[in-house]
Amino acid sequence: GLLGIHQAVDVALVGGLLDDYLADFTAMHLPWSSRCTRDMQADYLKILLARQFGRDPGSILDVHATFWLAERAVHLGARLLDAVPNALTAWRALIAGGAVETELDLRMLQTALEDLVKDLHSLEGNAHNGELLREWLRREEIAHGVAHEMLAGGAANRTASAAAIVAELRATLMAKLQVARGFVERIALPLKLSGEETAKLAKDVMRDPRSSDTLKAALTHAQDLMSRSSAKSAPECCSEFI
Repeated sequence: GLLGIHQAVDVALVGGLLDDYLADFTAMHLPWSSRCTRDMQADYLKILLARQFGRDPGSILDVHATFWLAERAVHLGARLLDAVPNALTAWRALIAGGAVETELDLRMLQTALEDLVKDLHSLEGNAHNGELLREWLRREEIAHGVAHEMLAGGAANRTASAAAIVAELRATLMAKLQVARGFVERIALPLKLSGEETAKLAKDVMRDPRSSDTLKAALTHAQDLMSRSSAKSAPECCSEFI
């Protein structure tokens, strides 16, 4: 009967039972991702739970109770991992370490966006890889949506230090990614730039969106591309980006 439910869900999870249960739990509660495996999702959930309890969760009840309390945050994190799975390594240190609770979600967002920027900066080779760039755009769109949702909510309850992080994120990383998206869509893809050239130009035009030097660099690169590109669309592409 109902009186026995507590005993049923308060089953101890010892040894490998916790990992097995978290694997099933993430499959039931977190969205499937082609980039972030179920094992990665379970690992993410496990370190969140360990932070909450100061230890690994000891029962099914621990897992469910914590998930219900932080369901929105867990889902936002899972969506970010879908876009930037490499962020999990840095998140593990943040979650298990000393990140302030009121700033944890913002620090996790920050590291994910930084990794997204690095992915564009680390492109290599003399060939154009359109599919890789289109995949980057899809990932950036997911991350942008999560960032907007995270930063739009809870402003009234933020500490001064958390509000400062939000302001810095908007002014730097999110501004850089907005520039990067325009660069990839309007320059790198239509003009079929190589991976190496895409990375080099992206670094210059994303250096500091608030600086006049960054605008000067963008203008210089646009003029250079128009002068040496055989594509008839080069002037139009460059002018749209600028």
